Amino acid sequence: MSMNYDQWEAACGVRSGPRHRLEANQAPEATYFPLALVPYAAEVEKRWGRPVCQELLVHRLYEYLRFTELLELKSINHVGTLIAFDELIVPMSRELRSQAFLLIRDEAHHATGADDVAHQIELATGVSRLPSAKPQFLHRLGAMREAQDKDLAPLIDVAFATISETLISGSLAQIPKDPNVVSLVRGYTADHARDEARHSSYFSEFFAKFWPQLPVAVREQLGLLLPELSLAFLEPDYASHQRVLEAIGLSATESRKLVQQAYPAEQAATAVRRPLQGTIRLFQRVGVFDDHRTHDAFAERGLIG
Repeated sequence: MSMNYDQWEAACGVRSGPRHRLEANQAPEATYFPLALVPYAAEVEKRWGRPVCQELLVHRLYEYLRFTELLELKSINHVGTLIAFDELIVPMSRELRSQAFLLIRDEAHHATGADDVAHQIELATGVSRLPSAKPQFLHRLGAMREAQDKDLAPLIDVAFATISETLISGSLAQIPKDPNVVSLVRGYTADHARDEARHSSYFSEFFAKFWPQLPVAVREQLGLLLPELSLAFLEPDYASHQRVLEAIGLSATESRKLVQQAYPAEQAATAVRRPLQGTIRLFQRVGVFDDHRTHDAFAERGLIG
């Protein structure tokens, strides 16, 4: 059952959550990002020492926060605006359009919080954020839009937003549970995760109404793009990882080698498939895989069995 407007209004983080602040005295073992989410961090600590590893984790946090800002503002809120103003090629209910305004507000709050967390840590650590760089998902979305008919571009954005909001984010699940991560970061991500659970329900309901209304020819076109859209969100951003490693003093060759070792190609499909299971179930439920070509496209990329 979907949450109604008043329930959403009362529960969202922008209404009920505090501003999280960095504690003045951190425990010696405190980190700014979970070691488990940076598979090459242990090797960095072993070879270059704990201070360098700590700086690495700060930069990985900054990259995660910048990803959050750009995802929320340039992707999810763009789609939320299309829904709110009834600008899609199929009509949506008044309830879904009204809740899209709440979605937009939530996501703007998450982006604001991400910037606030990064700024507090920047002041406390003296580690400056790297110049902003476009993450891989924006590059890939842009390329996909340019390769398709102009009329399909907004639907590509809708499909990507649905995928990103209905899968299970490993970062949002793990960061709040890691006792070694500073409370500022754990608190912010815990609040974010609570809101995102509501957004997942929203997009599941939205997509169940949206997909069946699309013309058959459009569903056939868009269905073939869904695997690539899934990978655009879930595959590691190798350029981001290498950029951070070079920022802490590693050479380009060392950085590239560490990233390749941390994310072996033969394990890529398995790593992507796990968080995607909720989205796959949604696609099954609404009939996305009724077109065998879409099913085969997912299977060819190793996203379904």
